[in-house]
Amino acid sequence: MAEGFTPPQSPLPQDQLHDNEQDKKAEAKRHISPGRSALASAMATLALWGVAGGPKAEFKIELPEVSWQYDEHGQRTVTEEHQRAVEGAHSMVAREVWAREFAQDPAAGELIDPSDVARITNEITMLRKSGFTVRSMDIRGYASDEDDTVDADGVRTAGLQVENPKNPELGDKRATVLEVLLAEKLGQRGETLPPITELPSVEDLLTDDEVAQIDTYTERFGYESPTTMIEQFNRDPASTPPEVVDYLNQVLRSERKVEITIYYDKMVSTKETHTEPYTIHHQGREKRVITVEIPLFLLIPVLAPEAVVVPIPEPVPTHEAKDALYQKQWGKAPEDHSATAYHQRQPREHNMHKRRSWEGGKIDRSHGGDRRSKRG
Repeated sequence: MAEGFTPPQSPLPQDQLHDNEQDKKAEAKRHISPGRSALASAMATLALWGVAGGPKAEFKIELPEVSWQYDEHGQRTVTEEHQRAVEGAHSMVAREVWAREFAQDPAAGELIDPSDVARITNEITMLRKSGFTVRSMDIRGYASDEDDTVDADGVRTAGLQVENPKNPELGDKRATVLEVLLAEKLGQRGETLPPITELPSVEDLLTDDEVAQIDTYTERFGYESPTTMIEQFNRDPASTPPEVVDYLNQVLRSERKVEITIYYDKMVSTKETHTEPYTIHHQGREKRVITVEIPLFLLIPVLAPEAVVVPIPEPVPTHEAKDALYQKQWGKAPEDHSATAYHQRQPREHNMHKRRSWEGGKIDRSHGGDRRSKRG
């Protein structure tokens, strides 16, 4: 050892330093005791379990309200309902008997078939029950062409193709009588006739061809005149040749009638379907809430903080703290650490080799001061 070398003094006795090291190791063992080690293992297991599908806690987070809008385009089927009036007209005929004395004849207005009254009124009632409105009714009387005309020689003739005011009068009488019969029949049902328009009566004059055919039958069957044949047909049709009866039924008897036309209407709904493009603008405001799932094991530090022990590292003591501890143990202050020099062992002169290995004149030595080679 070189002269004047003083070994460094520890601020604490060796036994005290040893005790401090033991205390630190014991403290470290306290923080990693078997119980805490088991707790750490359990928390790791819970972490794996929670991630793999263990129980979770749900938290709802409400986001700020947002506005939204968008346009919707497409094709749609549209059904439109329309109201329209359905109108109709129905004509019916009631046949009349021959009236020799025209309108003054007691048979004027007598029906060949009395059931025609019920047939006409039934039509009116049925229309009303079907939801139709019977708006009005036209009525017109007719008369056949023959009459009691007397010629210039004073001979009575059938008066074919000659207008005679007696025939329109007969037609009016026939229409009036039928109107009364219809009103009576409807009154029995608690109904009334619709508004009636009485049209002018018609005398149906024969055409030239029809008169020529009558002349043919007169000559064929040996009648004195057409008037004689027509009178026999009107008074005793059973004694008249059937061929004559059939023809005179067509041109004379069929014109003895009353014609009725019923006008009615009804409002009905009709539906029409078609496709059309559309655009709908949507807008509004919405509050959104999101749900977050957190594994329960992550909530252990919050729900049970006492179950988690976090090691707190020991602070490194300062020189002042060490000096205070030394003063307490030995009753005196330690020597100044900075005043104690530390000297590395140096070789003496007789150990120097004649050959200088470096410019300082010293032999190579290790950091511990040992020589690296022998003298030689």
